[in-house]
Amino acid sequence: MAAVLIVDDEKEIRVFLRQLVEREGHDVLEACDGFEALAVLDREEVGLAVVDLVMPHMNGVELMQRMQKEFPDTKIVTVSAYGTSWICPGELTIESSLTKPFHVKDLRAVLRRVLGKPPNPRRDRE
Repeated sequence: MAAVLIVDDEKEIRVFLRQLVEREGHDVLEACDGFEALAVLDREEVGLAVVDLVMPHMNGVELMQRMQKEFPDTKIVTVSAYGTSWICPGELTIESSLTKPFHVKDLRAVLRRVLGKPPNPRRDRE
């Protein structure tokens, strides 16, 4: 199974997302910025990248543009406090976007839809 890559410059957000994604049964990789994310993508099989849009050094849009050229099979979900409609160019293909703060059930639903994992009714009540 391909891993989920969490790309966010805030460590607390990465830890929070890691815990949620691991509880859904997925392996998780982390990167603190776009450059680190590209290095991870070069060496690991990643099925889904959860990408923050506002980061230093290389923002999420720049990262996604590179990913779509160099790693076209990796699906992308954006997370941002600012939404995506104003910042994401139309040529970018993203599976979904979540606006911070988002509800845990929304992330679970996106993971299941994008990665095809069947729902777990017990966890849906958390």
